[in-house]
Amino acid sequence: MKFAAAVLALAALALGSGRAEPVARHGGRHRRRVHKLAVFGDSLSEAGTQSDSKDGGFFDRIRAKFSPEQLAILANASNPIKPTFEDTFSTAPGPWPTQIADATGLKVINYAVGSSLASRDRHDRSACALLQTVFKLTPDDEDECKAFIPGAVSQVQEYIDDVKTGRQRRLRKHDIAILAFGANDANFIGQTEVLPLLRNQDVLGALAKRELFDSYISELVAAKKLLETLPGAEGPQIYFMSIPTMKNPFTRRTVEVVPGAEDVLELFIEYLTFKLQAVFGADRVIDLNKILDDAVDEARENGLNVDDSCMGDQSLCNALFCAQSVCLPGDLSERFWLDDIHPGAIGHKFI
Repeated sequence: MKFAAAVLALAALALGSGRAEPVARHGGRHRRRVHKLAVFGDSLSEAGTQSDSKDGGFFDRIRAKFSPEQLAILANASNPIKPTFEDTFSTAPGPWPTQIADATGLKVINYAVGSSLASRDRHDRSACALLQTVFKLTPDDEDECKAFIPGAVSQVQEYIDDVKTGRQRRLRKHDIAILAFGANDANFIGQTEVLPLLRNQDVLGALAKRELFDSYISELVAAKKLLETLPGAEGPQIYFMSIPTMKNPFTRRTVEVVPGAEDVLELFIEYLTFKLQAVFGADRVIDLNKILDDAVDEARENGLNVDDSCMGDQSLCNALFCAQSVCLPGDLSERFWLDDIHPGAIGHKFI
């Protein structure tokens, strides 16, 4: 698997002592080593409380819409079992970027934000919904309770602005940037545009909707160009993670209820992977869909539970607080999936 090989390469380039060294000599020649890995994306990659974004990760952005008193009331009312690690969408020791940093000593810069779209910025209404349902409050201006969720271009632009102000270190020629977007774009287009057509047995009409992903591609192109304008010498090595179908219980249940949906989904993935490779080069596109499928198969072969999640049939969290976990603490090390969308730490380890 390309990504697994890339991770091993990063590990080999890091110091055995756990720190990254700038240069190694081999045969009288200098060999450059990767110092930094920059990640831009959604909940699969978000660092939670360790986010480098000035507004933090997804939960920080939602919390900012409530007063301390309201947060206390919400916490007491929910009393959730929250197995997630530092507000990431994973269990300890965290998602794949955090695990790479821990394993290699590599400096990881992470601007990913949960629920992000690649194609555009969006505003999340979770806080508005909670204000209305829990506190019976209807804001005079709904924009005040919406949380800003940056897309691919905005995440990269924030990083570049931080470099220019000295808040963040710049990526050099031998460093790596990964744009890991698309699952939310695919879900949005699938739910609003594709599934209604499939329910009416209009397969050709559904397939034609693949053109809606052109904005996803164009925004990734724009984000790539921004990274290539970083001050200094040649820019970093830029990789793209293709959209995953996420081989988990949730996706399988969803696509099976609509005849033809799974086949259309797979064709979309192939189309988008082909388009990404055509634009960015086959060696720069990480096939995340295949990686997840292979990881699930490998986990199953190792006796792990890959058919059930710890959160039942619900998504991980509703706004601020997670649903009741059906797992005992020990179960988290035996289950690939944390919820019906996100892998737990064991899943991220396999990735």
